[in-house]
Amino acid sequence: MNTSLHAYLEAMRQFPFLAKRSPQQYFRRPGKDFTRTRILHLERVVWLNITLLKCTLRVELDQFFDWLDARQFSPTKSALVQARQKLLPKFFKDMVMFSVSFFYFF
Repeated sequence: MNTSLHAYLEAMRQFPFLAKRSPQQYFRRPGKDFTRTRILHLERVVWLNITLLKCTLRVELDQFFDWLDARQFSPTKSALVQARQKLLPKFFKDMVMFSVSFFYFF
């Protein structure tokens, strides 16, 4: 893989971790949302949201957890919707801006 592309993808992978440093900007209930270890932690919720909508939610969740080979039960559609509701729209706006700035940087 091209080193520039690899650096860009690695920078994008880091955005959820950066967002956790300022939860008041990105989470509906700072200090409570995405603090516990769960099947649908922040990184998975973000990944599912940016790769979804090719099939039904149930099929997408099953395929995603099969792909991960997570040895865990696939969460319900309701769990995904509830986890997604914990994120403020600003999270995705900033993630897109972060992506654009890093894309043109590399």
